[in-house]
Amino acid sequence: MKGEQDVRSWKRADPAQVSVTQQFALNYSPCTWSISLRDGVPMATEHDDQPLDLPKTFQLRPGMGSPRVAQRGRAGVLLGYNHGEWGGALLVCSNDGTIQRELLDDNIVAILPAADRFMVFSGLSHLCGDRGRVVELVEDDSGFHASRMTELGSAPTAAVIEPGGAILVATMRGLLRVTTEFHVHRLHDSDWAMFYPVSIVVDGTGTAYVGMRGIAAEVNLQSEPPTETWLFPH
Repeated sequence: MKGEQDVRSWKRADPAQVSVTQQFALNYSPCTWSISLRDGVPMATEHDDQPLDLPKTFQLRPGMGSPRVAQRGRAGVLLGYNHGEWGGALLVCSNDGTIQRELLDDNIVAILPAADRFMVFSGLSHLCGDRGRVVELVEDDSGFHASRMTELGSAPTAAVIEPGGAILVATMRGLLRVTTEFHVHRLHDSDWAMFYPVSIVVDGTGTAYVGMRGIAAEVNLQSEPPTETWLFPH
């Protein structure tokens, strides 16, 4: 199914009413959905998991392939590598791409800017393990420095900055929020481990949409507790 689709027009289902057989069928779906906002509308496209296309001046570490995420700051460029069970790293490079040093030895999922700092989400869900953390990197004239770190309790898979500056994070076990004060609040528990979430957006109504294998999850953050609906393409 090609092209962008408004996920709000998809078929809807209560996750509690989806049978185990149907869940396993979704686990084998050939399509993973990536959600983005277009003029405030959550639109789905087939996820294309491609590494970054960096300028030729960038010196990539031998054997590591291409990074999955990158952010440019005043002190240089942050490159995040994620090879699943084979490891990852967060490297800092000069603006011309010369590798300077390794900041973190972990699978990097997202690097989000926040004022004079960056929030780095990392972790891994593999076999019986499921771990994740967020690290705050402070940037000053001398470079990047790890300031604070806290555990998330599950591997992060996607993150988005909310209008107030907090960060909403999709994990293998549901949604959590990292506040501007660097506190982690678990908002919504859901077992998404079979569906491998890859993207998250929040629209103007306070509804989160998480793109994953075979479906999108719609989570109403305005209700107490938040409610979840699964959306299926026609």
